[in-house]
Amino acid sequence: MFVIQRADVIKKAVQLGFPGLTEQSLPNQLGAAIIQHWNEKIILSQAAQNVVNSYEGILLKTIKGYEYIYCEFPLNPLDPNTFSWAWTVDKTTGGLGAGLQGSVAGKTELVWYKNQKQLFRARAIPTQAVRITVARTRLTLDRYVETVLCALQDQINTQFSEDRSEE
Repeated sequence: MFVIQRADVIKKAVQLGFPGLTEQSLPNQLGAAIIQHWNEKIILSQAAQNVVNSYEGILLKTIKGYEYIYCEFPLNPLDPNTFSWAWTVDKTTGGLGAGLQGSVAGKTELVWYKNQKQLFRARAIPTQAVRITVARTRLTLDRYVETVLCALQDQINTQFSEDRSEE
């Protein structure tokens, strides 16, 4: 799952065309507002940037720290009619959880967390994703201290020069 964007659909309910929307609204109403928010974001961003074909790019770093995986997906408005919505189940209490899941054909595609107002998108990373290996060079402690001291000396010299030119 990847954080896609802040999505305070409750605060933007009227703007999105859902007056009276609350956290207690039916999951399908909340889901429709989430899809509307998502689609408006895509359409407005495409128009503002004069983009015809949008893509969602994902760059992941493996735990090893020197391997990366990159993939792209077409980024198009979503069809609200393909989603079914339901609250997650709290594993501790068995009650409703904080996440609203939007599924297509039984597979979770979107998750919105009402308390954080964040929208996540579930993506399976394709096997043909680009794998990149980079050689990492870590600074030694001595080199790090030398780099910081040089940067500080440059700042002092710049400030000194500016102060002298004002005199």
